[in-house]
Amino acid sequence: MPTFSKWFLDNRSNKLCLSHSPKFGLVPKTKLGFFDGRTVYFSETGFGFLGGFLFLSLLAFLALRLLKAYVIKDSSFSMPQTCIGIVIFTLYPVYDFNRL
Repeated sequence: MPTFSKWFLDNRSNKLCLSHSPKFGLVPKTKLGFFDGRTVYFSETGFGFLGGFLFLSLLAFLALRLLKAYVIKDSSFSMPQTCIGIVIFTLYPVYDFNRL
C-alpha cells in the first residue's frame, strides 16, 4: 500500500516537516462531502439562514487576505486566518446541499 505522506528534514530551517501528496487531501474531502450531505438530509433544520452570513464572512475574509498581503506583513495571524477560511468553506457545502 502506498504511503500518502513522508517526513523530510528541511535544510533551511533544520526542522522535521511532513510532505503530502495530492492524494492525501482526497479522502478527507470525500468524507467531508458525505458528512455535509448526510447532515443536511437527516437534519430538520433549514440551513438557508447561512447564505447571508457566509457571503458577508467571505467578503470579510477576502478583505482581510488583501489587507494582509499588501499592508500587514506579520505572519502571526496565518493560523487563525487559515482556521477561519476552513470554517467558511466547510459551511458553504452545507448551505449548497440545503438548496438542492
